[in-house]
Amino acid sequence: MTFDEITDRSTYPTLKLDKAMLSDLFGSDDVLPLWVADMDVPAPEAVIEALRKRVDHGIYGYETRPDGPYEAMVDWYQRRHGWTIDRESMVPCAGVLSAISILIELNSEEGDGVLL
Repeated sequence: MTFDEITDRSTYPTLKLDKAMLSDLFGSDDVLPLWVADMDVPAPEAVIEALRKRVDHGIYGYETRPDGPYEAMVDWYQRRHGWTIDRESMVPCAGVLSAISILIELNSEEGDGVLL
């Protein structure tokens, strides 16, 4: 992976680069689109290969969540931060904003002040 190459993304629809959306949101399309978590570098080859392997399988159904990613996160937090977490405390969420919204609902009452 290199951060020195610019990848042309103009042939694929993307919120971050949609001039009409930028104009609607910010009044101009001449802005740096830093408002959305969207990568401008290619995914690592290991990720691309894993996706190819899955696509080549050809059947896309509803799947369970394997334990591997959870185990990797538990290990990472322990090694990186010395924080021991258990698998049961980890809950998948569709995105960061959804997770923040759920956490606010679970940990505050109407009228509470919340600072993000």
